[in-house]
Amino acid sequence: MKQTLLLFLLFVSTGSFAQAVHRNYLKSRDELYNPACGWRDSLTAAEVTASMRKVDTSRIRRNIDLYYTDLAMVEYQLYAHTMDTAILRSAANHSVIAVRHNPKSGSGLWSAASNFQRLGECDRTNYYLDLYEQRVKEKYRISREQIAILRAKCAQ
Repeated sequence: MKQTLLLFLLFVSTGSFAQAVHRNYLKSRDELYNPACGWRDSLTAAEVTASMRKVDTSRIRRNIDLYYTDLAMVEYQLYAHTMDTAILRSAANHSVIAVRHNPKSGSGLWSAASNFQRLGECDRTNYYLDLYEQRVKEKYRISREQIAILRAKCAQ
């Protein structure tokens, strides 16, 4: 029993867990992304971000777009605590990668638009909002009011 516990602690402490991602990200998502109900505190956001960044993405064959969308979300949450624009830039870039893997990813498109708006990059914000409106069926979209608000923030 002690050996099993010791091996488990060694496995977790070396970051090997992050490398043990299943070929289908959804099968590892709960352990890796640690879905939270509500907002993560800064320590949890930092821990989850670090863990997710260690993942060898070449091992993921299915739902890799969700991996990048989740990574962008947790990075955004970490940014909200730190106000470090390098983290926000990383979140925006990971959203773009999610869209490359799944061009119809509503959450990836919305995340990219939102993060670029926060960075003050209105051309990129509008580009991803346009793609969002083109590629995501209306019944699955964020409300028109929210889209208009995001566009208006760029117009200011």
